[in-house]
Amino acid sequence: MNTGIMPPAVIPWNVLWKAPMDPRLIAFIAIAATLILVGILLHFQRRRGPEQPTKHLLEVGSFIAGIASALAAILFPLLSAPTSASQPPSAEPPTSAPASTPPTPIAPDTPGATSTPEPAAPYVEEHRDIPFTIRTAHDGRNCDPYISIDFDGGLSADRPITTRIVDEDELTTAQREAGDMFYVTCSNAELRASQNASVGLLRDGKNATPEQCAAAASASSLGNLDITKDAHPDDIGFTEGSAICALTPDNRLARATITKITYNAGIGNRIPTVEFSLSTWTIGGSG
Repeated sequence: MNTGIMPPAVIPWNVLWKAPMDPRLIAFIAIAATLILVGILLHFQRRRGPEQPTKHLLEVGSFIAGIASALAAILFPLLSAPTSASQPPSAEPPTSAPASTPPTPIAPDTPGATSTPEPAAPYVEEHRDIPFTIRTAHDGRNCDPYISIDFDGGLSADRPITTRIVDEDELTTAQREAGDMFYVTCSNAELRASQNASVGLLRDGKNATPEQCAAAASASSLGNLDITKDAHPDDIGFTEGSAICALTPDNRLARATITKITYNAGIGNRIPTVEFSLSTWTIGGSG
């Protein structure tokens, strides 16, 4: 049967004696030690003196008072420790101040959260899958006309991707330097990288990342590439699905993926028409 009386809490000794000592407890211990020491000194003095055959009242009193003080020092932690029985009954459990906890960080996707802005992506997509085609510019009389390929060109008519060049002397310096590659056809078909250009061929590069394409371009592996049919350009990776990667003077990365190769020109149909799909990125968000 529940009597409503809570049993006294049992407090381990190691918990009691690890707590900071009360000044009153220290006083009890000091008094006990002093009185017991006085009793011991009187006891030895009485034994040395034959004139005191019986116990001295002060000796007995010192021992008794010292032992009482020692008992008080021992019982003081137990008597002063709070118990559940001494607490007034309450319909609700006592509440305490919430413990101090470090603030919980807000997840970046939580509304109102603040986070350090991420650095700008090194490559920012500009154009994707712009189709263009290179074919022979040879008119059957001489080998001068050729195709200039400008990977900085785009959808604007003012700066197309490909331009048929008949007479270089009629070009401005800017037009002459705009070409990243040239398609020259006469008896053979050659893709030529412009001077100081960073152009590379990436086998199966249609799904290459900008980083992979930039690495291929930085290798500058393309100089003059003979893509005539009997030169077997597929042996070096010039096949459908491969990509030409270039780093342009306008701080742009270009990936021209080969989508189709058709040998339909020249003697014996040895000269190819090549279709590309051009994607470009600005580097470091420029442009």
